[in-house]
Amino acid sequence: MLSGLAVLPAQTVHVVGPGGFAQIRDALAVASTGDVVTVLPGTYAHFTVGAGVTIRAQVPGTVFVVYDPGYAPAGCATDLLCQLAEGPTRFAPPPGQEVHCIGLEFRATVVLGSWWRRHRVEVSSGAVTFDRCVLLADGIDALRVDGARVHLQACTLTGLGTGPAASALVANGAAVTAVRCTFTGSASLSLPGTAVRLRTADLQGSQLQIHGGVSPFGGLGAAALDLDAASSAWLGDSSLVGGGGACPVLVGGGSGGFARCVLTPSGGCPSLPTAPVVGADPVTPLQSGALFTVDWRAAPNQPIAVFASYGLAWVPLPGWFDQPLTLDPGNAWLAALLVADGTGFASVGWNLPAGVFVDTPLFVLGAGLTPATWALSPPVGGVIR
Repeated sequence: MLSGLAVLPAQTVHVVGPGGFAQIRDALAVASTGDVVTVLPGTYAHFTVGAGVTIRAQVPGTVFVVYDPGYAPAGCATDLLCQLAEGPTRFAPPPGQEVHCIGLEFRATVVLGSWWRRHRVEVSSGAVTFDRCVLLADGIDALRVDGARVHLQACTLTGLGTGPAASALVANGAAVTAVRCTFTGSASLSLPGTAVRLRTADLQGSQLQIHGGVSPFGGLGAAALDLDAASSAWLGDSSLVGGGGACPVLVGGGSGGFARCVLTPSGGCPSLPTAPVVGADPVTPLQSGALFTVDWRAAPNQPIAVFASYGLAWVPLPGWFDQPLTLDPGNAWLAALLVADGTGFASVGWNLPAGVFVDTPLFVLGAGLTPATWALSPPVGGVIR
């Protein structure tokens, strides 16, 4: 059971929309760490987040974020450096703080001026989670993570446009976990976009669909996943498809491994080795007063220990775990002990008490015992609604 769950300090809720703040950026200007920004249906300007807050769409899928040139600095239209920097919604919480973004769509708006300004999402510090979000960008990478920790759950990330190649995700010096997400590279006329590009970065994923871009005229295509020698990828129960018949994975000397994944095409292409990776699949959402159920996939008859925590981390523990530990070990607790069946399947559910833990973050992961170490799943969970 989730016996370690406790009530966190009270938060202030700021409402954006009719009767509240006009813009998300206005609410963020007064919000403090731990506060919740609830956004009513509508279209809002890009923003910058500098503190560990929760930004939640009141109804997921009805809140759209676009680049609004009306908020550009004075004189930006004739300033080259300003033009090049303009466009993104930025997440930059201090180290040790987490931003939770729930149910928002970041649209691929483009503004024509002396230079093109393209909306995208950039994360440059701290930790950020995206839950049931859509991230789109035209002619530029949809999500760029530099020196930060990001978790994605039930999200769609797509590079669009037929001009410059655009990836769904680019991570540099970063750590990313993802569950039940789709990543698609752009269909460029010149150079199609790789779906996921890792540079000195690490990725753990489960239930992912990763598709490399392909030229709209056919033929030229891009890889689904591209990692360099300083990067690693641990994926379970996922599909990786190279665009236009291209190899799905460009290994580049990177490390990691795949479990129960389908790679297309597979013949004559490089890949990562088969590895013990525990898969995680949230069957029901985290909702106050409801059952929270997670399915797990592992080796047949494999023991699985499920741990829970309020926060995320990225802690390599070689010799103990095959993959880095992605929960905050400072407040983690044992939530369940399971044994996978003969097909490698296990499931567990917890009843969340009604009305007590709303807006509390909660994450769980599975650790499967192997002969020498523990194989880990990516975390699943989010903010209780």
